[in-house]
Amino acid sequence: MAPGSKNDIKNNKDIGQPIEDDDNPVVSDKGNTVAISAIKSSDANIQKLLESFPVPVFIKDIDLKFIYCNSRYVQLLNLGSLSGVIGKTLAEITSEELTEKHGKADLEVLETGLLVSYEAGFIQDGDKLRIAGITKAPLNDEHGRPTGILGVVSEVSQSNALQIQKELISGQINQASNERIASLEKRNKQLLDQIVGNLRDQVDATRVENRYEIALVALKAGVWDWNPETNKLNWNERCFEIAGMEPGDITLKHLYSIIHPSDRERVKIMWSRITTNFGWFDLEFRILVNDRTRWVRKSGYYLKSEEDEPGQVSGVVVDITGEKEFQEKLLESRSLFQTVVDDQTELICRFNARKILSFCNKAFQKFFNLTEEAIGVSDLKSFFDPRDYIRLRRALKSLVEGKSVAGFNQKYSTGEKGFLRVQWTLRAFFDKESEISGYQFVGRDISEIELHREALRRSEEMFRLIAENSNDIISIHSMDGFVEYVSPSILGILGYQPQNVTGTDVADLIYFEDKPVMKQIGKQLNRYNKPILISFRIEDTNGNLIWFESMIQPQYDSKGLATGRIIAVTRNIHKRKLVEAQQKKIETELKEANLTKDKFFSIIAHDLRSPFTSILGFSRLLNDEYDDFDDKERKLMVQQILTSTESTYQLLDNLLAWGKSQMGNSSPSPEDFYIESLIRETIIQANAQAVSKQIELSFESNNSTMVFADINMCRVVLRNLISNAIKYSYPGSLVEIQVGVRDDFAEIEVKDSGVGIKSDILKTLFSLGNKGVSTKGTANERGTGLGLILVKEYAERNGGAISVESKPGEGSRFLFTLPLFNPKS
Repeated sequence: MAPGSKNDIKNNKDIGQPIEDDDNPVVSDKGNTVAISAIKSSDANIQKLLESFPVPVFIKDIDLKFIYCNSRYVQLLNLGSLSGVIGKTLAEITSEELTEKHGKADLEVLETGLLVSYEAGFIQDGDKLRIAGITKAPLNDEHGRPTGILGVVSEVSQSNALQIQKELISGQINQASNERIASLEKRNKQLLDQIVGNLRDQVDATRVENRYEIALVALKAGVWDWNPETNKLNWNERCFEIAGMEPGDITLKHLYSIIHPSDRERVKIMWSRITTNFGWFDLEFRILVNDRTRWVRKSGYYLKSEEDEPGQVSGVVVDITGEKEFQEKLLESRSLFQTVVDDQTELICRFNARKILSFCNKAFQKFFNLTEEAIGVSDLKSFFDPRDYIRLRRALKSLVEGKSVAGFNQKYSTGEKGFLRVQWTLRAFFDKESEISGYQFVGRDISEIELHREALRRSEEMFRLIAENSNDIISIHSMDGFVEYVSPSILGILGYQPQNVTGTDVADLIYFEDKPVMKQIGKQLNRYNKPILISFRIEDTNGNLIWFESMIQPQYDSKGLATGRIIAVTRNIHKRKLVEAQQKKIETELKEANLTKDKFFSIIAHDLRSPFTSILGFSRLLNDEYDDFDDKERKLMVQQILTSTESTYQLLDNLLAWGKSQMGNSSPSPEDFYIESLIRETIIQANAQAVSKQIELSFESNNSTMVFADINMCRVVLRNLISNAIKYSYPGSLVEIQVGVRDDFAEIEVKDSGVGIKSDILKTLFSLGNKGVSTKGTANERGTGLGLILVKEYAERNGGAISVESKPGEGSRFLFTLPLFNPKS
């Protein structure tokens, strides 16, 4: 703040007089409101009212220009007269760097219409910074619109001192500090409320004195006046209450009689000087009330009379015993705090925001060989070598609200003795604007600790090298499964950061199908106290399931006692599991290949050979003894040859189709076609077989059901189902073929009234596992067992299915499905 004139405020003739400039008060052009009008109409009353208060008070218009203030506020600004304030903004009379906070508060009052309290600094004589608390309230017109600002300033230097102390001293002083701060804030608010009430009622000038009395009651202050000419002293009731006296006549002699003997002469001298200068004065002294000491502050103003005769002295008196007791306790606690801190072996110091040493204990002074003169002078940089100071600055920059503490290690050379290591705990303090107001350093010698740490570090380094270079994951768990340590190798194996896994439940990593295995580990370890080998799967960060094998055992300390933890060494066995799975697959395929081979040789050895035996036999008879047979016998032999040939052809056809499917060379080529047409075509081909056994094939359908499938595979399916139905039906019976639709599928049903199928055969009817000899037909027709296997495989390859219902002696019902044609798909 730029200092103003330093003339004695008491010599200023303007103090106590109405503020005028060319016979007009200085007010804002925008001040045409009820409150401001009232102020204009009673300048003298307003000025007199403001001068009566024992604290700095001011009034601003809506342009933030001062229109009124008392002499205490002028003195606070370090100016010589009211003319240096009235009609100006704070930025015009002081430096911009100290006015930013005041400007923000002004805008907040005008925008919100609420009280605003804050602390700010004012530069006094000798560039001494004075901390004060400011409370501002809005002045509104009859419509509630803001027209000005009323402000009250109170001394809070002790509060700031308390803020420093309360972080370091006992809870009793903290409570006293909080009560004192609350008292100051309450006092400011009461004073503001009273002053705002006074200003609003200035329209009726006759009520000024009543408001004045209310303000004094709010301040718990007594009012007094003294006529120097007549030496008459007047007190109100509150003055007598403070003095512990009954109301009545009072003289200076009475006043002197209750003043503490140690303060009496000083008060007499100061009282005699009141009339030597017009203006404001303050007296603080002790009085005796019922044998108890009470501190009071007597404040007043010597007003010059208009006839240049001796003026009138008016003022207020306030009981400040609580404030003085608080100051004494504060000094006592500070002394106690200093003693406690000096007795500490740790190095304790504080630096202000500019990093200048502001406090240190004796241990710090001894360590750095300092004197008391270093406080307030020594820079933080002087205590650290350049390299350490660069690291220290980084640590200090990292301190923010919410994370105001950091650690820092410093290495000091001690010459021949080597080095000392100091571990510092750094703490930052922040003001209400979240700006750093200072730093606290607490250091301790950790040289011996560092030696032990170095030994431990070497041991840990060996373990780390083993853990990081291992292809296994090494982990330590609590008995309830939570991970306390996991080796860095988990990052390369599973992709998880070790710190993200530490502290989690190991069961959260295990694949859900394998979790039951993990639940038994704790019980097994407690029961058998031996290592356990288990296998499980874990999902890595890419979503892949990987097989692991873990050796789990209890952890023991150096004395062989269980620590209550579990050590697990986990190895990736995914490749081994894949090999095992491949081996199982190969074994399964090999078994199926053996079944296929056995079936193939069985067909060749029996089913394929038998028809040729019949063909060769009848052919030789016809060739060798043709003339010995009549036409009827020869025709019968030819029919037998034809039947055997057709059977052999169908067998070869199925055998070739089945062979293709087994070699993977048979893939469906779906197309859209009407299933009814294919059924009729198949019935025509099977008609000769049916006629030979006098079996009727029934198929009636007027619908056109279009399916989407491989037509050749469907032809094989229908041929086998209809051929089997004829084969196992009795002569003269009926074979029915029907087509239906369900959902998105066509259902083809082939039903006969033949011999039926036993329940034990039904279970393996569509698999190669059925090694039994195929059942003969009703005319001793032989089968191969391949037909139904092809039916099932072809139906499924075309997106359909095959099912069968059968009872021995009642016949069978085969049902297979095919997907309907969908033009949209």
